Amino acid sequence: MKLAVCGDSWFTIDRNAPAASFSEILCYQQNWELLNISRPGASNFAICIQIDHAIRLGADFVIINTTDPVRIEVPLIGKTYAKDRVGENISYPKARENSISDLGKQMMQDPNIAVDPLTNFVDTWDSSYKNILPNTFLNTLQSYIADMFDVNTKLQYDSWAVSDACRRLLNRQIPFLILNDQIYNGYNSGCPNYDFEVDLNWIPKQYLIHYDDFALRRELDVDNKYDFHYSLSSSKILADYVLTRIKAV
Repeated sequence: MKLAVCGDSWFTIDRNAPAASFSEILCYQQNWELLNISRPGASNFAICIQIDHAIRLGADFVIINTTDPVRIEVPLIGKTYAKDRVGENISYPKARENSISDLGKQMMQDPNIAVDPLTNFVDTWDSSYKNILPNTFLNTLQSYIADMFDVNTKLQYDSWAVSDACRRLLNRQIPFLILNDQIYNGYNSGCPNYDFEVDLNWIPKQYLIHYDDFALRRELDVDNKYDFHYSLSSSKILADYVLTRIKAV
């Protein structure tokens, strides 16, 4: 079976801890082919692009980790998003290339867009973005954050995008698991006006891992020594849980 793994840093690998991430452990134990195309700093839009890329690669099963909405996509100098290139559009930050699989690096050789949390563009400007984004970008970003960015509007965009990506998998009869932990947990107040997670309520229950059932920071031992953010013992916990849920689909 070809198992595609889509998401942000929580679902990446760490080249300094080979074969230690949950996806590597899971695929080794089950003798599955791993297609890990996750990327540190990925936005939910970028994760949806990864899903489309997983479809193109012929994945038999897709595991998806969503992320928080405070992440944006920015065109590189002289570039623009190209729909037919799906995951090849996304750049990977050189400062975190230890988190990118060989497949991911191959996929992102000639990117069109940079993707990262808002603060990461500032924090890693010199190491990752100074030579590929306009020199006016940081000033523009500061104005955007102060005057234009609204987290709830962005969350609605992301929520619709993730929902539609899941529909594309179902339309192609590709089974999947999606964790709604990081996109909604902490943002959903319980008030009907801000109940964004209803956008995913149509997903069959066997495909949806709700944050009440499994939340990464709650169930795992967080350890930022590793690029995937959890301890080695937690790798086995996550691998075992995901396997249980795959068998239930």
